[in-house]
Amino acid sequence: MQPTFVPGLSVTVDYFDIKITDAIRSIPGSTKLAVCYASTNLSHPFCGPANFTRSTLTGEINFLSSQPSNAGREQMRGVDIGVRYDFDVRGLDASIDWNTTYLDKYVITPFLGASPIVFDGFIGGGNGGYPHWRSSANASLRSDHWSANYSVQMIGKATDFNAASKDIGYRTSNVFYHNAQFAHRLGTRAGLTVGVDNLFDKKAPFIKSWTDGNTDTMTYDLLGRRGYLKLTYHFD
Repeated sequence: MQPTFVPGLSVTVDYFDIKITDAIRSIPGSTKLAVCYASTNLSHPFCGPANFTRSTLTGEINFLSSQPSNAGREQMRGVDIGVRYDFDVRGLDASIDWNTTYLDKYVITPFLGASPIVFDGFIGGGNGGYPHWRSSANASLRSDHWSANYSVQMIGKATDFNAASKDIGYRTSNVFYHNAQFAHRLGTRAGLTVGVDNLFDKKAPFIKSWTDGNTDTMTYDLLGRRGYLKLTYHFD
């Protein structure tokens, strides 16, 4: 959507509701065996010979399959919002770009008969992070010879999958990362870029069921504040 009363402004809102059946999941062989014997008259699909077999001599189980199979179900629902505004500042090209995702629902059922696992709003335990809110914003200013960018990334608060409510690291707060970059053209062939990521040296929050570094490495930045310098040159 591009409203005519605000030149340079564009807004997008996308609703998504994704449902996956027969999702590929890795189920331990012992879990398949337990589910099979808990089913009425051994009627669960895990009771088939593709999942476990018995010795014809002793009757003992001699094979348990843990190979990935099309056994799961997944549902993800939410909204993506994007806003971009292009405008002029004293002859310079300027823009503000803001993108936000609200994750309303993310539920996985590992296999037929299993209890659904709620992922939305949770983090840790090797599962990654699925906060309800994620957002990023970028402001840029450009001329013919240089450009400057400032961006902010927000990772919303989330609850640890495995921690008790009174544990340290049970729930994280909103985390913000700030990044700055400046680029300058050196003639027609070369360019110089300098920048700083995680400008305010934001530390990753403690997660009770951490994967490494006492946090969720799939979600948060572990390196802290860091700078970089890049020189580019274009050959014929």
